[in-house]
Amino acid sequence: MMNRSGFTLVEMMVAISILAILAAIAIPNGISWMGNARINSAGRQVYAAIQDARMHAIKANSDTTIAFTTGGNSYETSKWDPQTLQMNQQTHNLPAGVQVAATNFTVGVLTYNGRGFGSTGSVDLTNNSGRTIQISVNVTGRPRVTY
Repeated sequence: MMNRSGFTLVEMMVAISILAILAAIAIPNGISWMGNARINSAGRQVYAAIQDARMHAIKANSDTTIAFTTGGNSYETSKWDPQTLQMNQQTHNLPAGVQVAATNFTVGVLTYNGRGFGSTGSVDLTNNSGRTIQISVNVTGRPRVTY
């Protein structure tokens, strides 16, 4: 008898077809997962930026703002620097596929005063599949994320 090692063509075709079926099931779920991960990341990013703006306003005892543009994929922070006596503006980009869907802050700008009290309102972020996250700011200036 001859010792044969390896796979037959039929065994190889069965293995490839099983892999193709598994890939057909997994790829759409992976794409959906990526979209959800990006919107969650954007929500955490904006939440952290709002908290940072509030803390900076208290620390510098001056106004700090975050400007949101509806339909845009970025936002801009403006913070007073007491050492240089200038406002530092910085633009922050949201993850790919995420944009600002709506904002109801006055003129799209969240403002914190030197005591940490902010303008009330919210900003809605949405991804390409329509999932929305809302970050709202209450009367005391505390942000809250709603999924």
